[in-house]
Amino acid sequence: MVKDLTQGLGAQCVIDTVGNAATVQTGIGTLGNGGRPVVLGYTQEQLSLDPRRIAVKELEVLGTRSGGRQCTVDALRLVADQR
Repeated sequence: MVKDLTQGLGAQCVIDTVGNAATVQTGIGTLGNGGRPVVLGYTQEQLSLDPRRIAVKELEVLGTRSGGRQCTVDALRLVADQR
């Protein structure tokens, strides 16, 4: 669906507010070349990322610490407002 919405280019950024293996892999799969997966939320689960996928697509993997529920809401609002 993301590829359809972006004419096959993929998303520029994915913000993952869950941070488990399934959501991180799904998010990375929707990114286009040079995209940025941002892990905002996380679980205690250990993740493994395929370095080939990161290198070939030239992804920039970012992590950020949430300052709590309101900060997460504010961050998502900025994304929705395209800022």
